[in-house]
Amino acid sequence: MAPTELVSYRGTPVCPGGIAKETPIHHLPVELLQEIFLHAIPPLSTSIAACLSSSVRNGKEPHPHRVRADIVAVCREWKQIAYGTPALWSTIALDKPLPYDLGIIGNLFVKAQDFPCNVYLRYNHLGNYYYWDGWDHMFFTKIPHLLQQKIGQIRSLIVRADRWPRMRRQQLASQLFLPDTRTDVPRLETFVLLVSYEESMRPSDVEIECPVGNLHAPNIRSLVLGAGFGHVLSCMTLDSLQSLESLSIAFPGGVSTSHLERVFLAQNLTFLDVTDGQQDFLDGLMSPRIPRTHTQNQLAKDKVRFPSVTTFHYAGDDSLTFYTILNAFDVPSVENLALKGPFIDEDSLHFGGAMRLEATQAFRWIQDRHLEKVTRLYLGQLHLNGADFSMLPHVVLERLTCLTLFHCSLDSNFFSRFITMSGEFLRIKKIILYGCAFFTEDFEYYLSLTEEKHFIPIEIRFTRRPSKEEADKVTRLQTVGGNERLAIEPVPEVRGFIFAAGKIF
Repeated sequence: MAPTELVSYRGTPVCPGGIAKETPIHHLPVELLQEIFLHAIPPLSTSIAACLSSSVRNGKEPHPHRVRADIVAVCREWKQIAYGTPALWSTIALDKPLPYDLGIIGNLFVKAQDFPCNVYLRYNHLGNYYYWDGWDHMFFTKIPHLLQQKIGQIRSLIVRADRWPRMRRQQLASQLFLPDTRTDVPRLETFVLLVSYEESMRPSDVEIECPVGNLHAPNIRSLVLGAGFGHVLSCMTLDSLQSLESLSIAFPGGVSTSHLERVFLAQNLTFLDVTDGQQDFLDGLMSPRIPRTHTQNQLAKDKVRFPSVTTFHYAGDDSLTFYTILNAFDVPSVENLALKGPFIDEDSLHFGGAMRLEATQAFRWIQDRHLEKVTRLYLGQLHLNGADFSMLPHVVLERLTCLTLFHCSLDSNFFSRFITMSGEFLRIKKIILYGCAFFTEDFEYYLSLTEEKHFIPIEIRFTRRPSKEEADKVTRLQTVGGNERLAIEPVPEVRGFIFAAGKIF
């Protein structure tokens, strides 16, 4: 393209020096331009962590549709190269409150040709002002129907359904995988149906599991099923379950026998995240919990071995069944272990006489399972004191490199008792206090220790913006301990799955 054409197309005058600098761009090889185009597209659907932290919503990354539009608008040559690069059109993000035309969406699949596509679907409801008549019908009916037709071309399908109407959300899986039919998705590697219970909830017995057909995905590697989608696991074929390497699943109404048995069939997992209830490891406080009733014959009695799992997370909402369900899992090779107890609000703790689960049982479970490879330990919403760590096997104490305490109840002399154990931790680099309430005098005593050999640095993280009183307290503590002994982590800008986003340790 001649420089004059470039100026005319942009509609703005460009100095001769600027034209001289831009001219070499038009002499780049086609292969190099294709690589540049591909690197310009945000990897929305190729990284689960990026999608779970809403990289589109926070506005820090350009939208892939906008990037492609800018590329093809530069010149005729770039447009031809872009249309001849199927991988450039393989990321399809349906997350903006715009009147999507089904023809445009279908055209993206056509431009991608036979290249595996990554689809990101999110109902970004911002009010009726942004919508035209029939938007809901388009988004909740026609788009899933189109995706069902193109399901064989999809490599990653990630759906954030937390803002969807309840009935629409329940019907989603049955729209993608038609009932009474077998759906073959040989290219599907990542499948995420994500939902958080931030809406008002009804009792779990009114939840309806819409029928889903058999799902055959022999190459699937990562599966995330949020609350309300656990039944999808029961519809997957055996070879699909055995091909899984990473599984995160939540059971909003408690763990049923049939669903739990399907989890036990996924024997090749290296990452396992099981949630019994409405918790989903969001770093914000969830809605009030719904009490559930369990009978012992509904729960697994025999432990099931997962020999390949190196990362295991378990969260439960019911104090009566927490350790009963946990005892069903045997993960001898686990290195990253996270256990999160039931949520109890502050009023119940201080005025209602409620108590968190004791961490001693968790340590006893670690001891009974001979989990001698644990290097990172996360304890959430449990009650513990410094002496509890003596129940851990010595080999675990020696191998542990990071200890994270999330909203745990600490005794008034937690750190004083912990001092006697600190010499057992040979490799630990830091202890992370994530939203934990602690006693200032006890903490100051720990920070003022002069013996460096047994001192373990502390890092304080907040799940919300601290009050002035809290900020003043940690500032005073940092003055006592110094930056090397006490670090303060600012409030994260994006709230999302702690585990998936790598914020746990």
